[in-house]
Amino acid sequence: MNIIERLISGYPQGDVSPQDFIDHLSIGADGWVGAWGAVGLPVIIGIQIVCFYVGLNLLRFELHDSTMWKFWIFTQVLITIVPGLVMEHRQSRKGFSLWLHIVYICVALVSFNPWCNMWEAIAPDFFSLDANPWYYIMGVVCLFFSVRGLVQYIQLPTKTQ
Repeated sequence: MNIIERLISGYPQGDVSPQDFIDHLSIGADGWVGAWGAVGLPVIIGIQIVCFYVGLNLLRFELHDSTMWKFWIFTQVLITIVPGLVMEHRQSRKGFSLWLHIVYICVALVSFNPWCNMWEAIAPDFFSLDANPWYYIMGVVCLFFSVRGLVQYIQLPTKTQ
């Protein structure tokens, strides 16, 4: 069997559902101690996990966002706007790359275009251009800032080692 066949034939089927977490992390389930250990170890090792968990759930509560849609969109906004502003503040390319800024532009284009984006594909009644023009106006702002970040990156002096 060649490498391509092995990669394709070994691809897992199905999806992970919330019920999988409930079934495997319920006290008394087969292997629950190991599952709790596998989940608990990174939580114990990681000081920002608690802050992230609390902050994430606060945002979900405040945004009335049980499915994480609004939070996900919020992260897309942050990803496309903030890096260019940070780089501008630092006046340095350190920590950034040309390709990273190109990815930010692609994120803005894929997330906020009115013709084909996953939000409009899943919930057209809420994310169509007619129903939610502010979403697309935000997309124009995100695209502007991501392109601006790329231009700033190009204009800054090259990185020093």
